[in-house]
Amino acid sequence: MDVAYALQGHYNGVYSSCRVVRSLRLLRILLPRVLVFTGMSPDAFVEHLNTVISADKLRGSYPVENDMKKYDKSQDAAVLQFECSIMRRLGVAEHLIELWYNSHETKPTRPYG
Repeated sequence: MDVAYALQGHYNGVYSSCRVVRSLRLLRILLPRVLVFTGMSPDAFVEHLNTVISADKLRGSYPVENDMKKYDKSQDAAVLQFECSIMRRLGVAEHLIELWYNSHETKPTRPYG
């Protein structure tokens, strides 16, 4: 019999407040030219974009979305290490980073007994 396990409930409880703090710290250190769609409605974000970027600036530009989770599964380890390095730079406690890493790292399971 295989044993399945998950830490989902536990780390969600720990990381929900941690994620908020991380996000606020990250938003504070981003350059002003980096715009993040967070904390506002889509309409409010469009209005904000229109005040910051003129149509002339957009001509000839290309939209880019970089969601590393969409890459093939061979990238999972690199993404996890990148997340942990960002957390360190944002001042997250090392024991929380270790818990994050351990709860996302794929580990083989084996039958009990």
